[in-house]
Amino acid sequence: MNRFRTFSIDFWIVALALFSLLVCFFYPTWTQQQNTYRYVFILDITQSMNTRDYTISGFPPDRLSFAKKSLQQAIKHLPCGSETGIGLFTTKDSMILIEPVEICSHYSVIDEMISHIDWRMAWAADSNIERGLYSAILTLRKWQDHTNLVFFTDGEQSIKELHRPPLSKHFAAVKGFIIGVGGTHPSPIPKLDKDNQVIDYWKNEEVTNVDFTTATNQPPKLDPKMNYLSSLQESALITLANTTGLMYRRLQSARQLGQILNAKNLAVSMPVSTDIRWIFALMTLWFLLWVWFRRVIGV
Repeated sequence: MNRFRTFSIDFWIVALALFSLLVCFFYPTWTQQQNTYRYVFILDITQSMNTRDYTISGFPPDRLSFAKKSLQQAIKHLPCGSETGIGLFTTKDSMILIEPVEICSHYSVIDEMISHIDWRMAWAADSNIERGLYSAILTLRKWQDHTNLVFFTDGEQSIKELHRPPLSKHFAAVKGFIIGVGGTHPSPIPKLDKDNQVIDYWKNEEVTNVDFTTATNQPPKLDPKMNYLSSLQESALITLANTTGLMYRRLQSARQLGQILNAKNLAVSMPVSTDIRWIFALMTLWFLLWVWFRRVIGV
């Protein structure tokens, strides 16, 4: 009689475990109000972003790859319901590759797209940060959906124009960040071949396009044949941030970037469906362990 009763109890416990497991296949969710974010990330892919001046263990040393890996990790720490889009900047324009999509449902797509961003995708070699920022802000203003901009750049410019874009806080009305990428110590910009191997370094005369024999506004004794040295143009980026109403932050680690992106002043509270399969998975495990424990102690 005791054996029958024990078997009967175990049968119902296993049945409950199978039921909990079955529920997982129906993707149960729970809707709750929580903070979410909507971002478009623009990555500078000009050649100065190939400069190798990061020295954090486990992360690539060049600016673009460091920014990409930091971004991939930081997105993981945004709450479900948040949306992100990806874009590129080079020469004078910012181009959106994908408009914002929900991160938990589409993380693999977002992650894969970031992984494949490369300096060789640039459609021109020059760089004008103000124009690129102006282009990105124009695009986000047209959407009129409170999308925040995150613009990754080292601030290096090879184009100087007399007619600057009409950037201002009144014009922008777009929130977000300018993220400064790179070190403050000047480093050479590598020339890379089609296989991303360093074949040389950019020279002063190639980067600035200035005739050093006649120029009077260049630093004295600057040899046009020497390597051009690049560094994070932090003061210029801070000025741009103040002009547009964006916030400036320097990229130092993936963890720090995650904290930046979870800024409370950019959050929007909305109902979000949260995946609760883990609860039923734990219930299944608990029921099975219960049966196993009963068998071991012989109850």
